Amino acid sequence: MSEGKKFHINKHFKIESVQDPLVFHKPINWQSNLEQVEPIEQGSLSVTSREDLSEVVEAPLLRACEILFDKGIETWMSSANKKDIEAREVHLIVKYDSLSDTNKEIARPLGEMFTYLDKRYVKLILPVDTNTTVKQISDYMCSLAEKFENQGQ
Repeated sequence: MSEGKKFHINKHFKIESVQDPLVFHKPINWQSNLEQVEPIEQGSLSVTSREDLSEVVEAPLLRACEILFDKGIETWMSSANKKDIEAREVHLIVKYDSLSDTNKEIARPLGEMFTYLDKRYVKLILPVDTNTTVKQISDYMCSLAEKFENQGQ
């Protein structure tokens, strides 16, 4: 994906074509012709292709999750929606145990390690407030995703 490419987000939050080049500069809870970023609350969906990501990942984190997917890195969950303003953070969680040794070294300083049901994860976090833009979230999480090495699929 070219670095300067811009996207339009429709109200269903699937990445489409360029229509509003300023959309990524609007706050995460913007009010315009687009609705607020609503949470995707579907559970137990299996991602088997890059295209599946848009069904389970909210728009601000989609590019970062695509980068990780392309590098063969499994994510567990992510959240970047209007509810996260109250929580004051957005996050993307990587399955730590599925990482190569090199990527485990990369992951540890990038986020918070935790264990859930005997599986280890690393939570990549960005603090947010009402002024945080979708572009800021996307750029930051993409910069973290870019740090990982390709580990195949």
